[in-house]
This record gives sequence, structure tokens and C-alpha cells, in this order.
Amino acid sequence: MAALGIPSYQTKSNRNLFVDVSMAPTVPFIKSEETVFPTDSSPSKGSLSPRFINNLGGKKAKSPIEKSNASSFLNRLFCSITGNNSRGNYRPAPVAKGVYIDSRIDDVPANSVKTIDTVHSSDDVEAVWIASNLQNHQRGVPIVIRRPEFDAYNEADDKKLLKKIMSKARKLPQEPGKYASNHVMVNAERTKRNIPPLRRERHMDQIAREQAKLMADEKKLFHIDTPNDLKNRLKEKDRESNELPTFERMGTNIGKGKNIAEVHRFMMAALAERNNIQDKRLFAMGMGAYTAENGVLYMCQIFGG
Repeated sequence: MAALGIPSYQTKSNRNLFVDVSMAPTVPFIKSEETVFPTDSSPSKGSLSPRFINNLGGKKAKSPIEKSNASSFLNRLFCSITGNNSRGNYRPAPVAKGVYIDSRIDDVPANSVKTIDTVHSSDDVEAVWIASNLQNHQRGVPIVIRRPEFDAYNEADDKKLLKKIMSKARKLPQEPGKYASNHVMVNAERTKRNIPPLRRERHMDQIAREQAKLMADEKKLFHIDTPNDLKNRLKEKDRESNELPTFERMGTNIGKGKNIAEVHRFMMAALAERNNIQDKRLFAMGMGAYTAENGVLYMCQIFGG
């Protein structure tokens, strides 16, 4: 089996390649042999040729399975339009498939958008996800963001420090090998742009997989409800091991496709998702994927910095 290479498709397009449309019915279409004529005076079916029947305007009646398919399709179409899943739970369609939150920033950028309406509480305003689809997403960010592990390099100059970091990063795997590794793919994209690699965190992996499963069950893309929900879930999983720091900046990407490589290609072709993958301020990552009953793979990435 040939090794799965790193997808190289790149574009500056702002198009959203993850349009969340309703899925087609999964029950197979079965033709009915019953023929219905427009009037009772029509000759019997056996005395007419198929061409003559078509000329008369004969229509095939729907079988019970076809009627079920039509009902299921209309139900899914209604749920898609109203933003609800088949069980009636409201799932608003995400404005962007790549979002972030920064606890050090009080004001939302004027040219960005909130993916979920602000929720007012008695004390303050709850944090909400912000779309990452800004052309100047990393404007003003230094060439390297210092982390505690970089202290071992004992280098005061940022350019020299970045050179040492990337020299070591290029020794990491650049191709996922026989099995697709999205963590390797993401770090390969960062390495090509002289951005330090992300450290993979198991607790973030678990939450990302849980989110991917939820999306696969509902066959719909949606984010973890709020940044506070994500922070609380991370704290709960990290309660005993105490491995994770307190993240000041967090982000998530969501997507769907035939396989991990295809979803990654789509993410790199969309501005919001690409901004999160290439963000210098992030240093930790979790990833999870789950395949729905119809064969579509749903994927979630979680970032921290």
C-alpha cells in the first residue's frame, strides 16, 4: 500500500468548503411495478406496450418504502432549515468552521463575527466563539511566541531561537505513513511556514472525539456550545493528572469528508480553519474523528495556547 502523503493543495480562497447540507435518505430506492392509469376506462396493463403507457401519461405509484423516504427527506429538510436535529434539539449552523476565543481580549474585532449569540447572565457576559476568518488574524504577532520549554535553548534573540526550534522540528515525521495522522499533517503545515509544532494532548483528543461522534450521530456540523463548556470539560478530564496549563487562547476546527486527508485538505483551503492551524500563539492540540452511518467522516480539532 502506498504511503499517504501530506495534502499540498493550498488556496487563498475565503469560500466555505464545508456547507452543511442535509444528507440524502439512506434507505435504497425500490421501483414499484404497480401502474396507475389516469382513468378507470384505460385498458388493462397487459394489453399495452411500455411506450404506449408512457404516452398515456401513466404514473407509477409510490411504494411504502418510497413514501417513507419522502417523509424522511422532508423531515430532514425541515430540520436543516430550522436548525434542529431529528430529535428536536436546536443546533445552529456555524458561521465559520474555524473559531477561537482569547481571554485577554475584551472586544470582538469589528470585522469578525460571533458564531453563537451572546448569553447574558446575572454577573457578566458569557464568552462566545469568534470566527477566525480574518485576513489579518495574526497581525502584530511576534515571529515566535516563547513557551517554558524554549528556555532550554537559552537564546535571547527571537530569530535565532526560531531557527533552533525549527531545526529540531524538521526532524519530526513529515508524512503520516500508512495510517493518516492529522497531528502530523498539521505540524507539517506549520513547519513549512516556520511555525513551531503543536504538542498533542490526550485530554483534548478525547473531547475532540466526543464532539466528532456527536456530529456524526446528528449528521451535522456544530461547535462545542461555548468556550466555557470546553474549558470545564478539559478541567474535569485533567482533574487527576493535572497535565494541562490554563489556556489563554483556544480554538476549534470542524469538518467532514471521505477521510482524514480530504478533511485536512478542505481545512487548508478555508481561511478560518487555516488561520487556526497556522496560529503561532497556539502550542497544544487535540484531534478526533468519527464515521457516521452513511460513511461520512466527521472531524474536530481543538487548539490551546
